[in-house]
Amino acid sequence: MALEDRHRQLQEDHAGLTAVEESARSTIQNLVNNRDKIARDVSTNGNLITTQTTSTDATVAGWLQEHVAFMKSRVEANQQVRAWDPFFVALFEHRNEWDGVLTNLDSGVKVDLSASTECGQDLIEGHTALVSRFISVGQAEVQASHDVPSTCSTTTSTGVACFSSRSTVEILGAGTISMADLKVGDYVLTGTNKFEQVYAFAHRDIQRPSSFLQIYTSGSTVPLEVTGDHLLFLQGVLAPVRADSINVGDALTRLEGGDTAIVERIDSVNGSGIFAPLTKDGSVVVDGIVASTYADILEEGNASWLFSHHYIHRSLSPFRLFCNLSPASCTTYHWNGMPQYVHFGIWLSNWVGRQSMIFQWLYVILFYVATGICVLLEDPKTIGSAIGSLGLVHFLFQKYHHPKEQLNCKGRSKRAL
Repeated sequence: MALEDRHRQLQEDHAGLTAVEESARSTIQNLVNNRDKIARDVSTNGNLITTQTTSTDATVAGWLQEHVAFMKSRVEANQQVRAWDPFFVALFEHRNEWDGVLTNLDSGVKVDLSASTECGQDLIEGHTALVSRFISVGQAEVQASHDVPSTCSTTTSTGVACFSSRSTVEILGAGTISMADLKVGDYVLTGTNKFEQVYAFAHRDIQRPSSFLQIYTSGSTVPLEVTGDHLLFLQGVLAPVRADSINVGDALTRLEGGDTAIVERIDSVNGSGIFAPLTKDGSVVVDGIVASTYADILEEGNASWLFSHHYIHRSLSPFRLFCNLSPASCTTYHWNGMPQYVHFGIWLSNWVGRQSMIFQWLYVILFYVATGICVLLEDPKTIGSAIGSLGLVHFLFQKYHHPKEQLNCKGRSKRAL
């Protein structure tokens, strides 16, 4: 990729950040670029860790104070940073097991860290060591991902479920291009054998490191590179499955000629750049293989329907409608490389999955009513879907508002719901 193209993509990726987030990212880069002007002292007193990060340069000292204050605000608001890094996912998930007291100094900041559990202690020790490495190593360490301490259990997904920058797609009028060159507004070939417009990216970060599966199939010398959470279509199976559940011998769907693509080998590889384009029909053809545009970013123990292809596609109907009305607004990204709507939707779905079954049923009712209206507005030909949503609400109301009448439904399977 040409240097000017890479610079252009960096500008596009950063364009959607809020002013606060853009300022914070700029501050981090300034600190990395001036790390030779930063001094760091770490001391321990029992389980208490005290760090003093300072600089004789007043500007750099100001950046240190800005950065630490920003991170403190993110932790207090439970707004995840570095969502692709397992260590930082655990750091936020276990935020109630550790505490930090910030004190501004004339030349920088002092932070006192303490923990209430063994996991919390390992996290503050690990974070202290990581910050020291960020300063000593620089950009390479900032872009690396880090393991979760063995004393910490984490069920939160890192949210990285995408295709690699080496993946290719076919777009209308330009033929085959790399995933890294695909942009919002392009018309890309999908599983319906039609070209559909890319209305947004669920995830787009040209620099973020990740681990990918390399799925080699019959009739192709180029593997499909995809993260394990992403959903792929198996031949003859209606609902797509996670990529990491696919085995050698399984048959993926190849669009060309409707042929099957038998999985011959599965390897893994590390790379930089993650991309998840969104299309109206929820599919995309990548390296000749039909794939869902969605992923199963599900916390352990939650109901699987919360991240089924159908649920995700329907939950995105308000976002698709909004993107149709205001395309420029759908090129903006949250701190972790996702649109705000997608980021919130993942959090909401995982939160719902932790609630009681009664609450989940109430959520289903509201979900189908709201999305049914959006689906209708998005495409009037889908009026049947909206009517079906109202029918479902009526059925559930009758079932739970008149519990005695359930005696007449003795022979009906519970799965009829």
